[in-house]
Amino acid sequence: VLESVLESMEAVGQLVPIIVAADGNVLLDGVTRLEAAKRLGLPFVTAIKVKDIDTLGQLVLRIVSNADHYRASFTVLEATALSNRYKALLGEQAARNKSLNGGLRPLQKKGEDTGVPNLGTPVEIDAVGDAAKAAAAFIPYGHETIRKVNTIQALVTDESRPESVRQAAREALARIEKTNTVDGHYRRVQEVIANEEDAAMFNAAIAAEPDLSKP
Repeated sequence: VLESVLESMEAVGQLVPIIVAADGNVLLDGVTRLEAAKRLGLPFVTAIKVKDIDTLGQLVLRIVSNADHYRASFTVLEATALSNRYKALLGEQAARNKSLNGGLRPLQKKGEDTGVPNLGTPVEIDAVGDAAKAAAAFIPYGHETIRKVNTIQALVTDESRPESVRQAAREALARIEKTNTVDGHYRRVQEVIANEEDAAMFNAAIAAEPDLSKP
């Protein structure tokens, strides 16, 4: 993708502006165009600044507009962090919408086309949900993979678990970061948990047996 944009911009210049959030100058659209401009040594790029777009809207627009860039660059740990942040933002947005709508959520009529999600204002139908689905489609890891990583991460700080389990979880995260694979490391953590549970059951059974040495 970058090579074709480089060729185009070298031949005819920048035809499509990049999009930047006015608040904080966050790049929302134009990762490849900006990189091409840097490589070509262009003195400036044309940009459009967008006002009044909330955090969720920025996140969605960055993913959807720069799909190829994000597909190529996300590691599984980064995708998990994004997914978790996404869910938190959706929860916050849903709470705000509920408050604005007096606790009632308008329902979409069957067969009604919602069109392009409204990313920066309160929803009237289910724009936030639609936006979530759109952006989630560009995360190159499935729900089950994200769930496994979240499980391992939670075990690291779970003080109710034995230290051997937490250590196994820490080691699994280190290996996931190194290999960008999940399943094998997840299975290893589950094996450690199973062994600890078996040991706990055995010890409980021993403790429950009567002490025959006492009269």
